Amino acid sequence: MNNVRLVILMLFCIAGGMQAGYKVALHKEHNRLECNKALVRMSHEKVWSERNSEPPSRLRAKSTRTISLVTIGQVTALEV
Repeated sequence: MNNVRLVILMLFCIAGGMQAGYKVALHKEHNRLECNKALVRMSHEKVWSERNSEPPSRLRAKSTRTISLVTIGQVTALEV
């Protein structure tokens, strides 16, 4: 009888841990997607919306550099 209670308690703890882990992962994924949306908006605003006399290849390089720096984790690249 005592072993059955322990097994049931263990199953409830495992289920609760899995649920908590899922919620944390869902929250992190949501934050990551919001960061990516902000990055796309910033890239569109800085690269495609400004009047510039630079050749398109240089603009494309500028966009790629900014995106790669942000994905590495250098958040200060948003100001570039």
